[in-house]
Amino acid sequence: MNDPEKSPFEPMPDTDPNESPETTDAQTADAERELQTARRRIIAGSLLYAGGAAITLLTYRLAEPGGRYVVATGALLWGLVELVRGFAKCIALRHRTGDRRTFRRTVAAAIAAAVAVAATGLTTIRSVSGTEPELARHEQRIAIPELKMRITIPAGLTTADREHMPETDTTFAVHRISAWNESRIVNAEGIERLLEADGVTSVAEIGEYLDEQAATFLDGGIIGTAEQVWIDSIPMLRYRGRLESRPGWITTYYDLVHAGSLLTLYFSYEASEPDPACEREAEAYIRTLELY
Repeated sequence: MNDPEKSPFEPMPDTDPNESPETTDAQTADAERELQTARRRIIAGSLLYAGGAAITLLTYRLAEPGGRYVVATGALLWGLVELVRGFAKCIALRHRTGDRRTFRRTVAAAIAAAVAVAATGLTTIRSVSGTEPELARHEQRIAIPELKMRITIPAGLTTADREHMPETDTTFAVHRISAWNESRIVNAEGIERLLEADGVTSVAEIGEYLDEQAATFLDGGIIGTAEQVWIDSIPMLRYRGRLESRPGWITTYYDLVHAGSLLTLYFSYEASEPDPACEREAEAYIRTLELY
């Protein structure tokens, strides 16, 4: 006689009897590999994006006014693409597993990464594009007592920036001022007492030395030859040329000797060929020089 408490039917299994443990293990292994690939994309994208931003900011900071700098567009864009692909894959995999806690953490990490990327991008854009420089509406009369000189910076340029590198055991003291706008750069600098010991009183005595210095400084090419000029009874050597760092600019500068120091006055402007009007501006700037 059959036991009335025992059902003649066996309960249905919870899983498909045809499914094998090996298939489940293979799927888990595939998912883990996909997750590792996504994580590598996130790491690579972060490094590329951060490196691109760093290169852009560093080269911009090191460039002279009007000079060239690198915008690492490829690294920035590819890094961003890799970040998006990596986080999108991670979120999809976490959602597939049904682990809500891990899914929420992955989404939170993606949001944090998006905020960091946006902040870095805005900082880079603001630093590179910058705001328009504040230009002085009036002339600036600048004195460098150590070189016994005064000169006037034209209106419409930035406030004059001063730089002083003190004398060391192996170098002479250097004094420099500079100002600029989008189409002009003016500088005045001097090496204090460089020629004092040799008793040099005129650039004519050191012409060969100054020619060598010009060939080194104007690394983008010298235009014409050196010219000896007299401006307000002061003998000077005038050079024209280009710098590799500013290929679209022409720099005209004047060397002179005063009180044992070597002085150099620069005027740079954006042009493909020497412009007579700009050259007249340069000479007007030089004529503001006062020696005492």
